[in-house]
Amino acid sequence: MGDWRNNLVFVADDKDANTFLKNAEKLSKKAVSTNSLFNTTKIYVDAYPLKTILGNSSSPQVNQAIVEQFFAGNLLFNFSGHGNFQQLSAYAILSKQEAKLFNNPNKLPLLITSTCDFVPFDDPKKSSLGSSLLLNNTNGVIGLLTTPRLVFATSNEVIHENFIKFALEKNSTSNYLSLGESFRKAKNYTSLTFSDIINKRKFSLIGDPGIQLAFPKYSIKIISINQHPISEKDSLQAGKKYDFTGEVVNESGLVKEDFNGTVYPKIFDLPAAVKTLGSNPSSIATTFSQQTNTLYKGKATVNKGKFSFTMTVPKDLPLKTGRGRMSLYAENGITDANGIDSSFFIGGVGNNLNADNKGPLIQPFLNNYQFINGGTVNDCALLLVKLSDNDGINTIGNGHDITAIIDGDDRTVYLLNNFYETELDSYQRGNILFQLPSLTEGKHRIKIKAWDNQNNYSEVVMDFNVSEERPFKISHLINYPNPFNSITNFSFDHNQPGESLQVSILIYSIEGILVRKIQKNIQNADLVRKIQKNIQNADSKVNQISFDAPFSMGGMFKKGIYFYQITVTNSIGQVATASQKMMIL
Repeated sequence: MGDWRNNLVFVADDKDANTFLKNAEKLSKKAVSTNSLFNTTKIYVDAYPLKTILGNSSSPQVNQAIVEQFFAGNLLFNFSGHGNFQQLSAYAILSKQEAKLFNNPNKLPLLITSTCDFVPFDDPKKSSLGSSLLLNNTNGVIGLLTTPRLVFATSNEVIHENFIKFALEKNSTSNYLSLGESFRKAKNYTSLTFSDIINKRKFSLIGDPGIQLAFPKYSIKIISINQHPISEKDSLQAGKKYDFTGEVVNESGLVKEDFNGTVYPKIFDLPAAVKTLGSNPSSIATTFSQQTNTLYKGKATVNKGKFSFTMTVPKDLPLKTGRGRMSLYAENGITDANGIDSSFFIGGVGNNLNADNKGPLIQPFLNNYQFINGGTVNDCALLLVKLSDNDGINTIGNGHDITAIIDGDDRTVYLLNNFYETELDSYQRGNILFQLPSLTEGKHRIKIKAWDNQNNYSEVVMDFNVSEERPFKISHLINYPNPFNSITNFSFDHNQPGESLQVSILIYSIEGILVRKIQKNIQNADLVRKIQKNIQNADSKVNQISFDAPFSMGGMFKKGIYFYQITVTNSIGQVATASQKMMIL
């Protein structure tokens, strides 16, 4: 669950007289015209500076933007451009190096590529990037609409546009089609309406054709603003506070009174014109529209299908006025809903907020909220930031951005505006969760800067140490002897000798097969025993944990089969788990 289900990303290569940019523009417009519920993000290579070393060009900022989008999550990720089975674009904007940085195990998009030879699945000599993205257990994609052969840009655009139409549009029974049905209809429709039959045969759907994309099921609508029905007469003005109410509704438009959960409203700034750079002679400088900056991104409680939230408009809202856009998502852990509202305007100056000259409180952490300044982390740590201010945090991005700078490198500024989200039912406090880039081993420093809606700023500095990344793993988990009637010893191997480890072992009866329920409540009757142990400077094999069955629980252990799960945590918060079964005689 998450508002990533409202997001679509379109990436375009440069050169070729802007052919790929034009294709991406056409596809994004088709997506919005087919279904206005979805928010689009555009990553066009020629809008970012190129870095050239010894005649080889790359685009680090595009690479970073793609990694950030996979971390934030999106329903569909489309690439138009050149590529091969090892990378996308001549600049390697998506290669195995970027894929290693992906951190999206629960937010898997469908990857659509308009490029040659990305997944040559029938050639065993080629281990493709596309296949690895699909088969990786911890991150990547849910499926691919892609090619194993040479294809052509104009024909690619046609089948992609047709697929987007069928995939994002509800059918006559108000349901979305499966991936397989969308693909079948797109191919057949392309055959009927376009002359290049051969090209469309080179496209394959790699993945489960029976699944749908993760479309939210129900709808959301805004009911009122400042206690009156929202209408086109309303305008969100700089410096003012607004109260919204809304509802989660079913297919008939009635309030879902059994829906209790959380809603995530996002109010966008007006669309901005972005100009490309014309970095290559065959890339023509042009302008496209992008709407990604946010006035507000919040979180509020849904009770019996109804909700309310408060937001403040930043003081530096542009003076121009335009149509507003509010994107909404709600979930209750079982099902979800989404909606859009554009019945209001944004612009103008209202009454200023209460005057103050104090910036927001900034509290940075890495990987978890127990991190202490100067601590050690892995080379791809998560940046966590707590922010609070009486006037709310400025995320609009008009020169008053939330930023991070690593090791004093002012040339590379990481913008964190779109990664900020308020705490539940508060517009004054919120959090940032951001994937840092891969950093070299050794000492580093990060500076965080943030502004409130009155344009006061604060900044803090945090030091940390990066250790060589070694994904934490445990293996060869056994207990010996097994079966046993008195004492057994647990043993396992791990790949980080010298680490301090915290080991937890949970032992379950054979009736404890509902693992999820048991994990949520370890006091459940099926939880028979919990063993905890701290091990300092552990060798690569741990075997000093024993279990005395007759002694434990006053000798209440009965003969039979038991299951145990081991959880091992190292000093920088990495966790590894494994499970086994044992028999007591």
